Amino acid sequence: MSTKIQTLERIRQLFIKDPATILFTGDSVSYNRFDFDPVPRTNGYDCYPGMQSWSFLLRDLFIQNTKGYLHGDIIAAKHSEIEGDGAIYCGYKKAYVFPQYGRVLGFTAKSPDDKLIVKYKADSHGKIALYMLSNPLKTSCRFDLHVNGKHSLSVSNSGENKLYQGFEPFIVELAGPPNQENKISFENIIPDTQDQSLSEIFLVGISSETVHVHMTGQGSTTCKWLDDNCEERILRYKPDLVFISLAGNDIILSDPETFERALRSVIQKGRSINPH
Repeated sequence: MSTKIQTLERIRQLFIKDPATILFTGDSVSYNRFDFDPVPRTNGYDCYPGMQSWSFLLRDLFIQNTKGYLHGDIIAAKHSEIEGDGAIYCGYKKAYVFPQYGRVLGFTAKSPDDKLIVKYKADSHGKIALYMLSNPLKTSCRFDLHVNGKHSLSVSNSGENKLYQGFEPFIVELAGPPNQENKISFENIIPDTQDQSLSEIFLVGISSETVHVHMTGQGSTTCKWLDDNCEERILRYKPDLVFISLAGNDIILSDPETFERALRSVIQKGRSINPH
C-alpha cells in the first residue's frame, strides 16, 4: 500500500473516532485572514470564527460531516419551537462572525420564562452534541438545559476572556434515549448583568458526534518557532489530525537544514503523544 493511500486511510479512520480533535497550526497562512479581515490578527484564534479561509472552511467541513449533523438554520426552520416572548433568528449582521456561512440559530430571550425547544433524534448511543458559540456581547447569559423535561446541566455562554474575539466555539454533550426524537429545552435564561434587557444564545448545530477543532497558528513564524512552542501550540491539545502550514518565513529567516530538523522534531513530538 502506498504512503498516500495509507495517509488517506488514517484520515478515514479518524471519522470513526468519537471524540476527535483536529488542529491547524503554522504561520499566518494556517489561518489566512488577509482576504477576510482588515485588522491584523497575531494568532488563528484571534480571528472571528466565521472567516472563510481554507482552514476555517475545512473546520466547518469536518464538523458538518459528523453523524446526524443539523445546521442551526435547519433547526430553526424545522426542528424548533419557542415558549414565551423569545424570538429565533438566523445569521449575524457582521460578516465572518458566525461559522458555517452564518447558518447559526440565534435565540433572543426577554425574560427567564422564555424557552427555546429544539428536537433531535439521537443515534444508537443516545449522544447529543450541541455546537455553540460564546457570547461577548451585552446579551450573554446563563441557562439550564433539559432533555425530555429533565434537567441535565447549567451552562454559561459568556464570551469574556474567550478566544475568537469572544465568540469562542464550545460543545455541550447531552444524553437522551437512543434512536428516538428528544426535546432539548433552553430554560431559565438569566442575563449576566442586571442592566441587560435581552439574553442571546447562539446554536451552530447539533450532532451525534464530537469534533474539537483548534486554530493555533501565529503570523511571521518559522518551523523552529513551532518546534520551540510545540507544547503550547500542538501537544497540549493531543490532536488526532494536524495540518501544518509553514515555510514562507523560513525562506527568509532560516535555512533548509534548520527547517528540516525542526519539522522532523515537530512530527516526532506529535507522534509521541498520539502514534496513529
